[in-house]
Amino acid sequence: YVTINGKTYDPVQISSFILKHLVDFANEKRKNEEGKAPIYDVVITVPAYFGLMERERTTAAGQMAGLNVIQLINEPTAAAISYGRKMQGDKNLLVYDLGGGTFDVSILEFRAGVVNTKATCGDHHLGGVDWDTALAELALSKINASFDTLSPQEKNKILLEAEKCKQLLTDETSAVMQFNYKGIQTVEITREEFEMQTRSLMTRTWGLLENAMDDAKMTKNDIDEIILVGGSSRMPMVANTIMERLGIKAKLADPDMAVAKG
Repeated sequence: YVTINGKTYDPVQISSFILKHLVDFANEKRKNEEGKAPIYDVVITVPAYFGLMERERTTAAGQMAGLNVIQLINEPTAAAISYGRKMQGDKNLLVYDLGGGTFDVSILEFRAGVVNTKATCGDHHLGGVDWDTALAELALSKINASFDTLSPQEKNKILLEAEKCKQLLTDETSAVMQFNYKGIQTVEITREEFEMQTRSLMTRTWGLLENAMDDAKMTKNDIDEIILVGGSSRMPMVANTIMERLGIKAKLADPDMAVAKG
């Protein structure tokens, strides 16, 4: 629950505000740029590991926002549908979805244009923000400081800088991170340092990937393609780890928009 200006809101209400803002923004754009009528029939994507209660509350949030919720669809399934339109023939597709706050891995079977989810695993306490936190801890260690001793405001500010540094390290082998802690601090982070700092996080995603393959009763030889979804899947360590362990070259599949397009 969150209290704002003395009024308390539950998660369903907060979600409804976000959905309403998003739909209002889209409808305003449709009206001004395309002259089209507003849309209130919606399909909402959710993390694959959501249970019945989470799905019911997501539907309730959509209805509270004044929307007609036609269906809920798993995020990896939506990404696979978007990507699958370009595929030829029958294939087994593994979707590795590393977003800002959550991680999903799903294995889907495409047969004659029909998608069947064979297995899915996820962790709603694992996402790109954990890599940001690890990077912030690494930067602070270089000036003999600790992330845990920071105030909430200081943590938020350094996490924003860590995210920028993480993005730079996607294309560069080293990057400079600048942040305010007892004055302006400037530290250099190498990609190798970053990958060593976050090795345990990659191991956690790999454990979930292996669980999904076990649930699907598949080995690496049964997987035809692997697609990467979610902004944090751009980190080179993701594709490199998949290549090392499975021998399959994973493909970035419009990581920011694949779910929405699906």
